[in-house]
Amino acid sequence: MEAAGPRRLVAVTRFGAGESRQAMSLVERVPHRLLLGHAYDDKDRQEALIRESELNWLILRPTILTNRPARGQEKLLREPAAWRNGLVSRADVAEVLVREAAQPTLSHEAPVVTN
Repeated sequence: MEAAGPRRLVAVTRFGAGESRQAMSLVERVPHRLLLGHAYDDKDRQEALIRESELNWLILRPTILTNRPARGQEKLLREPAAWRNGLVSRADVAEVLVREAAQPTLSHEAPVVTN
């Protein structure tokens, strides 16, 4: 992307990737690592590559995804002390993605997205 010209990258990983793993309780962390460890290793690497880039990046980390309709009440938890697991609809995450791609308000951040 740096060579081709686009300057904005909005990416999606998940709650539990990167430093958000530290916000998981032990009860969440152990089965999460056993069941999804390799996939999250890839997400960690993805986040690291994005952070190392010269792009205007945003990484969204949704919590547990649902198929509910968008409610427009999603929360972007920007501070590590506020990070927590929860539920969020795919539609709400999509709305945040589109909004941030079209009119960026966040840059060089990796908030957790939940309801």
